[in-house]
Amino acid sequence: MANLRGVGALDVDQILATYDDEATLITPTKIYSGRDAIRDFYEEFVQEFSQPDITMNSDGMNISGNTALLIWSGESPRNIYEYATETYIVESGKIVRHSFAGKITPKQ
Repeated sequence: MANLRGVGALDVDQILATYDDEATLITPTKIYSGRDAIRDFYEEFVQEFSQPDITMNSDGMNISGNTALLIWSGESPRNIYEYATETYIVESGKIVRHSFAGKITPKQ
């Protein structure tokens, strides 16, 4: 997935290029509607994961038709991502729906 290449490169513009203009990102705490709003989510993500001493592990991926499920774990200086799951729905080569949820524990 092109989106994962952008995430791996920590490149917000490359990530956002994979989203439809009217895409929606749903998290447990907020719904981001439109590419500009989704930028806010990824700018925070890139800020957190561009620090030294981070880990990010792919724990599984399944794709069926236009839907992909990604499971991952990781750690940053601020948080432990014990378990995270994301679902992507793609239409005409662009992400139109994306959900994210996880067990995230702040470090003390």
